[in-house]
Amino acid sequence: VRVCVKQLQPPMPTPDEPAAAASESGPAHPADVKIESQDASPAYAEARQEPRASSALPSEQLLQLAPVVQLFDRSDRAGAKTAPTQPPSNLCMTCCLDWCCSCKHSCFKRAFGGCVDCLYVQAGLYDGGTFDRVKADKYTGANILQPAGEYPKSGVVVSDVDYSQAMPAPGATDPATIQFRVVRPSKKLSHAPIVILHHGGGFCMMSSRSKMYFQACQKFANGVAGGAIVIAPEYRRAPEYPFPYAVSDSYDVLRWLASDASHAAVPPGEADRRRIILAGDSAGGNLALVCSQLLRDGLQADLTPAPAEVGEKLAAVALHLAYPTMLLPKDTISSMTTVNEPFLRSWHMHWFRLQYLGNDSERREHLKATDRRVCPVHAGFEGLPPVSLVSAGRDPLRDEVKILEILLKEAGVGVNHHYIASETHGFLSAPGSPNTNETIKRVHADLNGWLISSAPETIRSDPKGDAQEFAPLNKQ
Repeated sequence: VRVCVKQLQPPMPTPDEPAAAASESGPAHPADVKIESQDASPAYAEARQEPRASSALPSEQLLQLAPVVQLFDRSDRAGAKTAPTQPPSNLCMTCCLDWCCSCKHSCFKRAFGGCVDCLYVQAGLYDGGTFDRVKADKYTGANILQPAGEYPKSGVVVSDVDYSQAMPAPGATDPATIQFRVVRPSKKLSHAPIVILHHGGGFCMMSSRSKMYFQACQKFANGVAGGAIVIAPEYRRAPEYPFPYAVSDSYDVLRWLASDASHAAVPPGEADRRRIILAGDSAGGNLALVCSQLLRDGLQADLTPAPAEVGEKLAAVALHLAYPTMLLPKDTISSMTTVNEPFLRSWHMHWFRLQYLGNDSERREHLKATDRRVCPVHAGFEGLPPVSLVSAGRDPLRDEVKILEILLKEAGVGVNHHYIASETHGFLSAPGSPNTNETIKRVHADLNGWLISSAPETIRSDPKGDAQEFAPLNKQ
């Protein structure tokens, strides 16, 4: 019988505690789901009536936030254990490793014949490697596409829309064409909310047209407010299209929604453009948050004033961010010490950031320290709609989400934080995880409650979508 060694490791110490003390007092986070809620409606209503001045914190002030999320500075912590930026040197490549995720299945080994490290190396996803897009898409399931059409068993209709006014490709002058996926319930809708769902994948991988994200889209379409129209941008990915292409393509969904060109796919009578939910996981969470700030400030992706119709016709009423990356100027403790977890490891994050922000280290650090489209902290969070956050205890991005929660609350934004200590990055996409479905129900309850409060009076009286009470999630 093989035993997963990771489950036997002692709890991770906090930055100012020795390992021995940490093992006696327990882990920094509780060993169960952490639900922190505050009444989001009053703060949001006040912010919408009277926007506050931005209070974005400079990177050095982030160090003062809280001990559990104190940022890791290699220059200040000489001798501290740091995560590798290269793959392990002893990869088996034939993969006799039997690592397991929280669903207790050796998912990568069974599906692809290798562990996550082996697969990343074979696809060239490491510093100095030769990136292989075909293999990367194969290993992440991005090449297994869900065709457009009607799906009676799922109760949804899927269509793809081409947008031909996107940011030109590198070296080109004519606008490019990108694609949006629209997933809507089969039944007739009236004043349905719109969910803009940005897929994750480190800005480099995954696809909104894959079977995995079809499942996420149809759950939002059927589970939010009794029926929602889901739009998933197929943004261009690094390294072929580095920053700011993903931001530009994601913002183009808003421009498209505000134009008459969207009426065929998203009829005005069926969709309420003043009730938009911006959502995303991992890198997609970063893009959703950036787009919400641009919409709030009346800016478009190049930071010039947005077309007037965008501000007049569109409004975001809620955000759903699942383990979003914040691309902070400094590394967090969890990003430097959570090195052996499934799906996302410290050296994976290093590679993703190199591809998205470029190999020039000075430019990369400058972008993280100054550009609001890279690190959303620089744009401030005042005036944003309420946020449903999800994070996992065994995720390198765990502390980045905690930082985001702190800053959102300080800005007066309502936050419901669903923290699952036993889970890893990407668990919402793992159907075998015991916490996946229950966490999704909690997120939908958050969104439904906020949608009801923002709906017209004729819809607000409908009891569907009220927040629900749930039993505690799996604590193992």
